[in-house]
Amino acid sequence: MKKNKNILFLVYGPGGHREQAKRLIEFINAENYIVEFTEFDVKPIKEGSKVIRCKSFKTKYSINKFSLMLSFFYQFIISLYYLVKIKPKKIISTGPIIGVIPILLGKLFGIQTIFIESWSRFYSKSISGKFCYGYVDKFLIQNEELKSIYPEAIYVGRL
Repeated sequence: MKKNKNILFLVYGPGGHREQAKRLIEFINAENYIVEFTEFDVKPIKEGSKVIRCKSFKTKYSINKFSLMLSFFYQFIISLYYLVKIKPKKIISTGPIIGVIPILLGKLFGIQTIFIESWSRFYSKSISGKFCYGYVDKFLIQNEELKSIYPEAIYVGRL
């Protein structure tokens, strides 16, 4: 791992979550070292960064309780291992459910946590937003309409 650099643990999933993370990386200071945490079938964003892959046990059409519990347990083990090993300064999630476990563990370890609600949300909460809203250090929203749903959130505009 890079010495003398702030390590950022960036969690994202496929599709729009990846695109938001990609745009976010453009704003991150070069003095920060980014560790990407994503699912196996998602292409990494930044060349030269460490990429940690985590299996998602959801199916294309449905998520049953067993696969959800298995997925959370697996993500817990992987997240715990890498958070202890890497010791990031911040955990940033662009909103997929895969970011919930690292954020909750980060809070337990005293790591600064930032959650960015998806830009596709205007009038409803995401599942991961419901989990993370009360726990993260900074909860960022990209649409002003969400201020009525998340009153303590920080409106930052679209990435």
